[in-house]
Amino acid sequence: MNVDQFLHSRMQRYVAYRVIVIAILCAFSWGAYSLYSTEIPSEVEHPVDLSVTPESQPAEVPNAGLIVDESELDFGEVWETNFFPWTVTLRNSTSEDVEIGDFRNFCSCTIRPQSLTVPAGGSADVEFRFNLTPRNPSIRDQLRTHKWPLIPTNIDGHPGTHPGWQVTGTSRRALRLRSYYEEYSLTRSDVREARPMSFLVWPLVPLSSLTATTDMDVGTIQIDEFVDDHSTQYRVSIIPSVSKLTDDFRTRLTLRATTAAKDVSEVDMWVNGYLVN
Repeated sequence: MNVDQFLHSRMQRYVAYRVIVIAILCAFSWGAYSLYSTEIPSEVEHPVDLSVTPESQPAEVPNAGLIVDESELDFGEVWETNFFPWTVTLRNSTSEDVEIGDFRNFCSCTIRPQSLTVPAGGSADVEFRFNLTPRNPSIRDQLRTHKWPLIPTNIDGHPGTHPGWQVTGTSRRALRLRSYYEEYSLTRSDVREARPMSFLVWPLVPLSSLTATTDMDVGTIQIDEFVDDHSTQYRVSIIPSVSKLTDDFRTRLTLRATTAAKDVSEVDMWVNGYLVN
């Protein structure tokens, strides 16, 4: 064997070894890829849905499924009064009875009933008595906007609160007072001589009449209209009766104002009298 034949034979063996090594490496790489691809799923082809809400945590239904017609949440524009009645009907949109243990009161009002059960698919009424008078009766504003939340609590034995609803409306004032409370210290002589207990009322709109009544008979009520500083005023007087006032008294005086358009506004105030020697 000459040198050329020896080198040629050696080259053939070298090439054969390289082919065998490359084949082994390719086979190993393909096996490893096959094993990896079967054990670990592709995130692109098989995404995991994490947005499913567990059955143990269902979404909470607002107000336990109770609904109120929007028209019942706005009483419009009315004249001011201490006792404005308004009714809201709660309708049950579920197939189960809903029991309300209480209402959270944010308004100058009374709510009846305080607890009730709204039957499945049925309805129940909630009655209000709103006080539409301002805290300061001497203000001159004629229109006042009211926004009162109606929040049911302790639903079906659970003490938590719900979003509830909001009752809105506007009241128009007819009278301006100095105070909702008038106090007088009277001597026996004042009563015997029928000295009047008087206070002033200013109309905020043109009136056709102003009347007053008390919830107990303490004497005679007298109303005088006069003009002072180019404005109309009313002097309301209670003339005590010696036969009826034998002790201290507290009476509710209701002022009833009839406007020029025949609309009526009623405002209550308290008159306290203290008899001294």
